[in-house]
Amino acid sequence: MTGAEVTSAQAVWESWFRAFLTIHQAWPDAVEVACPDGDGGRMRVGYLADPDTRLGTAMAWCDKCRRGIYISRVSVPEGAPMAGFEASAAEQASVVPPDLELFDPDPAPPSTA
Repeated sequence: MTGAEVTSAQAVWESWFRAFLTIHQAWPDAVEVACPDGDGGRMRVGYLADPDTRLGTAMAWCDKCRRGIYISRVSVPEGAPMAGFEASAAEQASVVPPDLELFDPDPAPPSTA
């Protein structure tokens, strides 16, 4: 495998990451982003973070298929939907649904060693 080849898992993750970036970078403007799987659903984003530093984890998911990704070490835009790491399960669930199926984070290519 050469450095230019991308695995199918990487391509899927990358399409979800691009969907997240569209929403994250547009904030506070609301943008509609279709599910990368093409199921007719819309992307949603929520954050679990430290309320003081506003650094944490972003979850981006489809409201229809309930699949998505998470990204660590993300700065949370002011006013974005966020729950603190120490918040109750109910508070966190109001921002990020607990029943999501999350892809492995940014899959790396298989080792050739």
